[in-house]
Amino acid sequence: MIMEMNKVAGSTIRRLVSLFNGKGIDGVVTKPRPGRPRKIPRGEFSEKVVPLLESPEKMGFFYMTVVRLHGYLTAEMQYELSYRSVLRYVHDAGFSLKVPGKKHPDQDEEKRAKFIKRLSEELKRKDTEIWFADEAGVEGDPRTGRAWFKKGSKPKIPYEGSHLRQSMIGAVQPHSGSFQALAVPYTDTDVFQIFLDQLATATKAIKKRILLVVDNASWHHAEKINWHHIEPLYLPAYSPDLNPIERIWLVLKNRFFTNWYTRDPNILMARVCDALKSLINSPAEISSICSLA
Repeated sequence: MIMEMNKVAGSTIRRLVSLFNGKGIDGVVTKPRPGRPRKIPRGEFSEKVVPLLESPEKMGFFYMTVVRLHGYLTAEMQYELSYRSVLRYVHDAGFSLKVPGKKHPDQDEEKRAKFIKRLSEELKRKDTEIWFADEAGVEGDPRTGRAWFKKGSKPKIPYEGSHLRQSMIGAVQPHSGSFQALAVPYTDTDVFQIFLDQLATATKAIKKRILLVVDNASWHHAEKINWHHIEPLYLPAYSPDLNPIERIWLVLKNRFFTNWYTRDPNILMARVCDALKSLINSPAEISSICSLA
C-alpha cells in the first residue's frame, strides 16, 4: 500500500525501515552530502558569470567558449578553479553547447510570418497538394568530413581547385515522399521549363490543385514560363530554411560526396544520378527527411 501511494521502490522502503529501526528518526533524516563546496556559489555564478555567457560581446568576445570563460575567470576575476569545474557550473546554470543557425541580415520577418501563415492555411486544404522545388549543385572537389582513420595517420583527399560542377533540380511532396529530380548541366529558364514539364506530367493524374513552392530565382519569374496546371508560391527572400527540399540536398551531399573526388565530368554526372535515384526510390525516407511537423 505504501509503495502504491508514494510510488517508491520496494528496496528504498526496506532501506528506510532498516535505518529507522536501527537509528530512529535520525537515521532517515537527509543530511548534507560529503564533498567540497562550490568555489563560486550558484547565486554569485548567476550574477557575475552568466552575463558573460549571455552577452560575450560586452566583454570583447564575438562568442564565448568554456576555455575562454575559464581563462577569463582565473586571470581577470581571480577565481581559483579548474576547467572541469567551470564546465560543470555552466551546465548547472542551464547552458548547453549548440551550433547556431544562419540568418541573412536582410530577411523580412513580416513577410516570413505572412508566408508561414499562408502555407499553414494551404496545408489544411484537402483539395491542395503542395510541392517544394529548388536547384542545387555539387562539385568534383571533395566536401571533407569526419571518417574513421588509423591513429597517427594524416589522411588527405585529392584537391585541385578545378571546381568541376554538376547541377540538380528537384521537387518534393513531403506527405507522400514523392520526389522528382533531374541532373542538369546548369540552371536557367529553359532548363527550369524542362523540369516543370516533367513535374506537370507526373502530377497530371492527381485530382487536386498543385501548388509549387519556389524561391525567387530569375527563371522562376520569367514571363515565358508555362506552369501548366501548377500554381507557384514564392518564398520570402533569403529564406531557404522554409523550404524542406534543402534537407534533401544536405543528405545527398553528405551521403554521396563527403571525402569523394573526381576530375571526370561523366563520373560526376553518374554519381549525381545514382544519388538522386537512391532517394527517388525511398519515399518513406524522403517523407521523414522533409517532414513539415
